[in-house]
Amino acid sequence: MSMQPGHSGGWVTPHVRTAIIGAAASMVIATVALYLPYGKWTAVLGVGLVVFLWLLSREFGLWCQRMAGAALGAVAVLNVVPALTFFGTWGDAAFGAKIEGRHWSVDLILVFASLGFAILGFLWRRSESGSGAGREQRIPGQAIQIRSSPIFTTLDRSPGAGRDQVIARRDAAGGDITKTTVNIENVYLPADPAVRALHQLPRPPDDFTGRDEELAELMNKIGTGGVTISGVRGMAGVGKTALALKLAEQLAPQYPDAQFFLDLRGAHAEQQTPLTPAEVMRHVILSCDQTRSLPEDDGALHAMYLSELQDRSALLLLDNAAGPEQLEPVIPPQGCVLLVTSRRHFALPGLAPLDLNMLEPPAARDLLLKICPRIGDHASEIAELCGHLPLALRIAASALAVRPDMAPGDYLQRLRKERLARLDGVEASITLSEALLTDERRHCLHALSVFPESLDRAAAAHVLDLDQDQADDELGALVEHSLLQWNEEARRYRMHDLVRLFADKRLEDHGRDALHLRHASFYCDLLGVADRLYREHGDQSVKGLALFDREWGNIQAGFARVSRRAPSDEQPTQLCCDYPDAGAYCLSLRQSPRERIAWLDAAVDAARRLGNAAAEATHVGNLGNVLQMRGDLDGAEAMYRKALEINEKLGRLEGVANQHGNLGYVLLTRGDLDAAVAMFRKALEIDQKLGRLEGMASAYGNLGNLLIRRGDLDGADAMLRKALEIDEKLGWLEGMAIQYGNLGIVLHMRGNLDGAETMYRKALEIDEKLGQAEGMANHYGNLGNVLKMRGDLDGATAMYRKSLEIEEKLGRLEGMGNAHGNLGSLLRARGDLAGAREHWIKSRGLFEQIGMPHMVAMVQGWLDKLPPEAE
Repeated sequence: MSMQPGHSGGWVTPHVRTAIIGAAASMVIATVALYLPYGKWTAVLGVGLVVFLWLLSREFGLWCQRMAGAALGAVAVLNVVPALTFFGTWGDAAFGAKIEGRHWSVDLILVFASLGFAILGFLWRRSESGSGAGREQRIPGQAIQIRSSPIFTTLDRSPGAGRDQVIARRDAAGGDITKTTVNIENVYLPADPAVRALHQLPRPPDDFTGRDEELAELMNKIGTGGVTISGVRGMAGVGKTALALKLAEQLAPQYPDAQFFLDLRGAHAEQQTPLTPAEVMRHVILSCDQTRSLPEDDGALHAMYLSELQDRSALLLLDNAAGPEQLEPVIPPQGCVLLVTSRRHFALPGLAPLDLNMLEPPAARDLLLKICPRIGDHASEIAELCGHLPLALRIAASALAVRPDMAPGDYLQRLRKERLARLDGVEASITLSEALLTDERRHCLHALSVFPESLDRAAAAHVLDLDQDQADDELGALVEHSLLQWNEEARRYRMHDLVRLFADKRLEDHGRDALHLRHASFYCDLLGVADRLYREHGDQSVKGLALFDREWGNIQAGFARVSRRAPSDEQPTQLCCDYPDAGAYCLSLRQSPRERIAWLDAAVDAARRLGNAAAEATHVGNLGNVLQMRGDLDGAEAMYRKALEINEKLGRLEGVANQHGNLGYVLLTRGDLDAAVAMFRKALEIDQKLGRLEGMASAYGNLGNLLIRRGDLDGADAMLRKALEIDEKLGWLEGMAIQYGNLGIVLHMRGNLDGAETMYRKALEIDEKLGQAEGMANHYGNLGNVLKMRGDLDGATAMYRKSLEIEEKLGRLEGMGNAHGNLGSLLRARGDLAGAREHWIKSRGLFEQIGMPHMVAMVQGWLDKLPPEAE
């Protein structure tokens, strides 16, 4: 290959300069010789001709130039007398001396002929070296350019260096090194060795968006004196380089002497290797002075590197670092700043790191709209599908910017179906990070893709089938390479959505199924732990719910996977049966009715396939609870009676007591108080026989609620306080909240509004702590009743609306009916008869749908009392 370095502009090149100097020297020597005795000036002229020939030889170095010089010398000798005659004629006026015998015109012609030989030599050299583009190195069979670059060996032109030297050069892609031995006399360096490259920073992206807090944090970490090292770390595509360039742009005025930029290739393609510290130092030294001769010894090179930067206020941006071993030797001296980006997490003396996360949603939307404004209202969802990763956002927006024929909505649909395929640049970037891992760690990365949410060390160890220490090492390595994110506050790991998709694609189907089962079994056990903590009452209840909430995403994923495989595989079928019962209490608090029914239906089918009647009875009874909450009293009663039948057949007394209590609640809701009392007493009798305090507390509470409906406030108060006493003894927070709420109703009915409000607020505080939405809705409604009786209609309205909002979210028809009834009563008190009628009609319809005739009759009575103008 033939390569040519650049040539500095201007006509006064070293060639021209030498030719002019040589010609002028000849004329000066001849003039001086005029005044010397004959023998002396001949000797001086000979010495002058030798000097002139040496100048030509040093400048041009080829035989043709030497011949031109020799010819010029011969002409000068042969024409010495005519030349002196000419100079004598001219010198008569100048120096007062004269030599006669020749005509001045012949002398002038001969002198200019001598100068012509010098010009001929210059032009001959230029024609051989190229037409002004610079000098090409000429080696037999090969032309090699010697560049001032860290990937080329610099020739040693010092006086003691040998003629034959080895040139080491990488190919254009940075691949294998090739070596060639050359004679340095035949190697031509760039025409102007004084060229410098001191200001190398690329511009940050023009559409750089967000990161104000990160930039402020990094700027605060940059010291005013001494060397400061600032590092930006993060996963592939998170925008490390763009942020570093933006920071460097802001810092550049503070470091005016030089700004260096170099990609260290820490995450590199297969045909590349990371730059060595020596290559980095050579780049900086030669950027400052391309004429420097660089030593082979790394210690001497390091000393030269520090010396070159010693008196400079310089900024070094080293992008894409592989690790500390690549950076420690190139830490600059005092007065400089070193900016580093890397996908790896590592320690470096003096390093102030910043872990770069995804863009905030508003900034992610802004970036999309800057690149392609027509994305419009689709920006939020596209940003979400891109995981707010800057690289993915840029790819998505650019795809639409260059395709005006594609509607943003159409692109969005494709992105939903095949995210990585539409964001192929992201996959390529993650591949570079994955390539740095060992085979074992690559397998761990792929296996951890089974976690849809954040995870802790114990879960990772179980899924990877490693002990805790081994799992800790693997997780740490993935964090180090920014393929996992670590949340110090939560003490948990998280994999970015796009990394998870990338890793999941690389799981073999058989391996994926096995990992899904390990994941599902772990979270089924964890669900049981959370539920047991909740049932231990007191502070343990809060801990149990916190554990449940933290792992809810993984719990849902675990059940979804086993329920899909349950019909054809025994182990998933067993897990499908176990999940709903393992977390019965927590699930009843957190699941929507629809989701709870789906889980329980799948569990009932799994229990039947397994022939597990006890599990079937439990799931059927819990289905009844969900149907009852939704207001489907007939469906709930059918489930309770079926569960009662199975439990009686199995002799499971605890189950029998539970179903009697459940049936009593259905009857109470329908207004069949006598039948309800019978059911509650049967449940209490069994629980007393079993000594089951929790069941006894529920029975007493149900009886107290029934007595309130009958107007027996004293009897209700006694039953409710018995229930509260047991719940307080057990520390059963949910039960305590129920009893506080019911006691508040008793006090309210007695006219003790202050006492009632105190009880309601106690109950609300517990349910807010537990996140018990159904209880919170009840207490908001009851507090609204108190405020209404006090005349605080605005406060009452706010409470009723809070209650209605929760009930609508839960889909609890009875609660919605109560809330609409309360809002109608409040509007009636305000004189808004039409508004009151609208809410009461809604309330009546909900109670009719449930099958609560006594409530329907009560609301209809309110409607009947409205004057005609309310219609």
